[in-house]
Amino acid sequence: MPQVCKGCGAYIKWVKMKTGGNMPVDIDEVKIVRISDDQVGEVIGGYVSHFATCPKSDKFRKRDHKRFAKG
Repeated sequence: MPQVCKGCGAYIKWVKMKTGGNMPVDIDEVKIVRISDDQVGEVIGGYVSHFATCPKSDKFRKRDHKRFAKG
């Protein structure tokens, strides 16, 4: 069931990650092309992390991702 992001008001849903954590994702499924090592493409469905689209995402991050930034 969709929920509303407390930062920007967009509809989101939560997914359980293999690592055990939860991640908010945008509600609409998108199609992308996954390209194998031998350059063969396959269209797959998936969801965009809401951290990538939310203008308030830094407010909700648990880890300091700035340490991974180049520069």
